[in-house]
Amino acid sequence: MEKKFGTKVVVIQEDNFNLNPKRVREFCEEKIKTALKYWGLTEVFSYSMVSKDLLAKTQFASEDYLKIANPLSDEWEYLRQNIIPSHLNILSQNTSLAESLSIFEIANIYLELNCRKKKDYER
Repeated sequence: MEKKFGTKVVVIQEDNFNLNPKRVREFCEEKIKTALKYWGLTEVFSYSMVSKDLLAKTQFASEDYLKIANPLSDEWEYLRQNIIPSHLNILSQNTSLAESLSIFEIANIYLELNCRKKKDYER
């Protein structure tokens, strides 16, 4: 952030900032999105599920991902642990813009909890 945008810190000020945790999250997300858009990035939206094929193309091991027990299709059989495969896919589908395209997404990722075994999720 410092090299590209010349800033190390983003300061957020609001009178009601600590009263409602949901409001704090929404407020922060909106401020961050506004700043990133102002700096020229494009917001993208991608699915939370990824395919085994996409993980293989982006050199991520599908064994490390939570597998959906009854996926609707082969394209959506794993819950993503990060947004890198999805974003690489977006960039590959927009090759004419890829050199000048800067994207961001604020989204959920899904990590396995250490207290449960992977098979507990595959019900």
